[in-house]
Amino acid sequence: MTVLLVGGAGWREQSFSLDDFLSDWFADPDFHGCRFLNALGELGSANLRVTEIVREHKADV
Repeated sequence: MTVLLVGGAGWREQSFSLDDFLSDWFADPDFHGCRFLNALGELGSANLRVTEIVREHKADV
């Protein structure tokens, strides 16, 4: 998949591969996965509201 950044002239230079973007993002040392799933893993069974919020987010995505 290729994503195009809107902005007029030079759109070819502004296009990039979504796969490349995600690969770079996931390889970043500051990336720790989905914050919603991490919260569920840490707090879900102890806090039902966290579970509800994560389910709502997943339905929206």
